[in-house]
Amino acid sequence: MNAVRVRKCSRCKNPGHNIRTCPHKTTAAHAPCTSFKIEVSQPVPVAKPSTLPKKIATQTRNELLAEARRLGLKGYSTKKKAELVEMIAKTMSGKPDEAVNTVIYISAPAPAPHMDAPPASDMIALAQKALLPFFKGNENTGNQYEIVTILYILRKMGLTNAEIDSLEDYFSEIRKHNPAFLASFTKHLASLPVGDGFFIEGRRAIDLRNATQNEADGATGDLIVILDNGEERSFSITEGAVKRDGSIEKCLSNPSCKRFGCDDEMISDFNAKASQTVTAYKTEMAAKYGPVMDSWKPREKTRAREECIAYIASKTCMSFNARDQTSQATILEDILQVKDGPKPADYLVLISTNLKKASFWSFGSLKITPSEYNMSVCGDNMEVVHKTTGDVIGKTQVKFNNGVWKKDKKDGKWKTSSATSSWNAKFVLNKVFEMSRINPLD
Repeated sequence: MNAVRVRKCSRCKNPGHNIRTCPHKTTAAHAPCTSFKIEVSQPVPVAKPSTLPKKIATQTRNELLAEARRLGLKGYSTKKKAELVEMIAKTMSGKPDEAVNTVIYISAPAPAPHMDAPPASDMIALAQKALLPFFKGNENTGNQYEIVTILYILRKMGLTNAEIDSLEDYFSEIRKHNPAFLASFTKHLASLPVGDGFFIEGRRAIDLRNATQNEADGATGDLIVILDNGEERSFSITEGAVKRDGSIEKCLSNPSCKRFGCDDEMISDFNAKASQTVTAYKTEMAAKYGPVMDSWKPREKTRAREECIAYIASKTCMSFNARDQTSQATILEDILQVKDGPKPADYLVLISTNLKKASFWSFGSLKITPSEYNMSVCGDNMEVVHKTTGDVIGKTQVKFNNGVWKKDKKDGKWKTSSATSSWNAKFVLNKVFEMSRINPLD
């Protein structure tokens, strides 16, 4: 049979967990070393090729470490991983046609207190903390994708069905503000296997921090995962999937026109244009929906709206293209969220529209060097199109923030939305960054 990892707690002696996740433990500071038992057996005759290496001579050190990672030998040092796989390989290659049963023990010191995974009793509190902005009324479009990502990670960390049930009232309050977070998702979540840890780069996640409302925390990252060595990794979350042509698209920032280099005179001109647009917009909406403004469909696409946005987009492009290359590069680095670092976040999470599929990607190095490329932007369908040496790498949607004419929720007064403060800058990520697929939920 293949290699089987048998876990047995050195504190309570019960199988199925180790001392890190033992519900009966006191403090990790007084915990003894843990031992992991790996049994290796090769049947006679060989019916199927073993999943373990047979000839150690053909194994390089890197291949040994890769095999150790495949076997799930988390928590070991690099040296111990290589030693363990080498011992298995030598045993298997020594008697390839005979039944071989060998037991190998490798001891690893128990982790320091801050390295422990959250005890089961703390999983509910961790879920409530990570989901708190949505519970308190955050209603941003797309919140459901961040909510389910947090729950997928918590499930992998060990969130049980009983704990999911205990959180139902909390979920119900979240749905009042975020109805797209469907009740059916928790049933889907409960159907998934309970994990024994969420691991990134070989390290166990022990805590989560919601950064969705703070761009200064984790750049474009919506979620910060704290690892057992105290390091943090940021996760940027969005709805989507890899397109048929292999491209991955993501909104990296919501820039104002000022971040595109528009000066105060231009911004005043744009605001005046937006105010003038309201009159024509009202005429179109009244003709379509009647004179009662409360009955008007929000964010309706009208001719007046389109003409205003096209005007702003074309003026913004003219201003950008008139700048020197250094100034253009500075603006692009800001829009790409790489002004203060080489990437906008450590990882990307894509969630399917029905919320039932999640794929994780690692942001690598920049493929482009903004200061060395011929860049230009042009107005196209009310968007600012980003090009490097003729190739379209992204588009920024120029838009009114909440429709041309909106009713304020606080004072009930109608007013003009801003057309200059919050645009959507979406890029083809794998044209800009090296992107690699990872599978931490497997």
